[in-house]
Amino acid sequence: MLTLLIKFLTLAPENVSKEVYWALGAIYFIFIIATILSIKKTTSSLALKLAWILLVTFLPVIGIAIYCIRCLASSDFHFLKQFSPAPPQGPKHWNS
Repeated sequence: MLTLLIKFLTLAPENVSKEVYWALGAIYFIFIIATILSIKKTTSSLALKLAWILLVTFLPVIGIAIYCIRCLASSDFHFLKQFSPAPPQGPKHWNS
């Protein structure tokens, strides 16, 4: 496995084995399936879901990128407030 990784990182096409291409293809396929399943779970209209699935199917790289940006833009990040420190309570005078 280490030999395959070293061959892949040398960036010479003759050094990359078939297993690396199969692994990259499998990862790519998993990304497309995960995106399509995510689209199916949304509460959008059927036409909008179909449009997203067609975009991801026929233009996968662009479609997945646009869908990820759309999901991040429409996400609810209010849960992150629990991790932020409390705001200061008025001015503090250290000399007094």
